Amino acid sequence: MKLLFDIVARGLYMIGRFLNLTYNEVNIIVYYLLVPFLWPAN
Repeated sequence: MKLLFDIVARGLYMIGRFLNLTYNEVNIIVYYLLVPFLWPAN
């Protein structure tokens, strides 16, 4: 589980560096905007 977290966190950090955002900002964007948008609605 720690390995999976490290991979995801590293990915979010790299996205943040590319977009000039902090890790926390990318985390909020992904988990509060993108994930719910992509989650299938019933």
